Amino acid sequence: MGIAPSVNLVSVRVANNLGEALTSDVVDGLQWVLDNRLTYNIRVVNLSLNSTTAESYHTNPWRPPARSCGSTASSWWSQRQ
Repeated sequence: MGIAPSVNLVSVRVANNLGEALTSDVVDGLQWVLDNRLTYNIRVVNLSLNSTTAESYHTNPWRPPARSCGSTASSWWSQRQ
């Protein structure tokens, strides 16, 4: 039966068939989630991201300093509601 038998999942794919995506693709996917959160009752977002390019958190929103990771996500979400 599983741990959450009555859960409904919404899958939002942002990568191509090779698993490649730009940061803007991920942002577009998150924007879709935000725009459709009430329609699909979306309350949680789970991301699994990886990058082959080393980039500073000053220029890449996916690499915030570890100490502010939660506040960065919370801030991003609250600014768009």
